[in-house]
Amino acid sequence: RVLGMTDHNENQEELDVNYLNYLPNSIGFFRYENGRYYFLYANEAGRKLFGVTGDKSENDLTTGTFEELYPDDRDKIKLILYKATVSGGVYRELVRLNVDGEYRWMAVAVNAELQPGGTAIVCIVYADVNTPIMRQNKLDSAYMRLLDVVNNAMGGVISFETLNNRILVPSYVSQGVYHMLKG
Repeated sequence: RVLGMTDHNENQEELDVNYLNYLPNSIGFFRYENGRYYFLYANEAGRKLFGVTGDKSENDLTTGTFEELYPDDRDKIKLILYKATVSGGVYRELVRLNVDGEYRWMAVAVNAELQPGGTAIVCIVYADVNTPIMRQNKLDSAYMRLLDVVNNAMGGVISFETLNNRILVPSYVSQGVYHMLKG
């Protein structure tokens, strides 16, 4: 009984666990007891992402070393793990994880279900969100360059939007227009 499920028969539990291997996100289950994490299960994506053994993941979670995480992000994970094991519930964070020598953005979700006796079942999910974050960073950079060009253009630029398909309302006024009207 991998996940402590009580409303399924054994065949259904095996089927449920096998379905977790189809998910692209890294998923790991742990039991938290007396300040220590005990490995229960990791899906195929989790084993591939971390190349993790149960002992290493137990040690990283218990000691809070998280060598694969960007140093500035380690405290974020420690905090959401603490909150989850004390209060239960779902906590999310965005961190950078070293994957094959390159830091990649990961959305991390920690879900803990508190158990009698002060223990908790903890599920940790890592989802790779590097591509959309990098795209957004490029868009933001391009927008800032364009804004710089518009703000430094001779004369000025005014952009309008329509309100109720009738009234023109300025949505952007460059600094050049401000300087022309001021002087």
